[in-house]
Amino acid sequence: MLFSDGTYKVLKQVALVWLPLFASLYFGLDTIWHLPAATEVVGTVTLIDTLLGGLLGLSTSQYNKNGQFDGKYDGEFVLQPTEDGTSVLRVNQLDMAALQTKDRVTFRVSNPDLPAPK
Repeated sequence: MLFSDGTYKVLKQVALVWLPLFASLYFGLDTIWHLPAATEVVGTVTLIDTLLGGLLGLSTSQYNKNGQFDGKYDGEFVLQPTEDGTSVLRVNQLDMAALQTKDRVTFRVSNPDLPAPK
């Protein structure tokens, strides 16, 4: 991952809301107040936003490749063998936001004794 979860959420908010809002506001105010270098300011903000969007996309891709199941699942149940020959079910990679916002969640079941799915 390129960013921690908290950093990712902040940068995503900046890229999706704040930078476009600032660029639009500056462009609109330039029409009224003739602010300096509107084209340069809006162009620069847009380029920064585009770069940030690309980095966030790369971070999302790496995150999904590292066990987050391409967004198909909200977590994973892992069947973990114990020393006495039984198994325990452990919750792994749980998306807490999904539990708070969804009426259904989907888990993948992982059994270390079975071959990994392709």
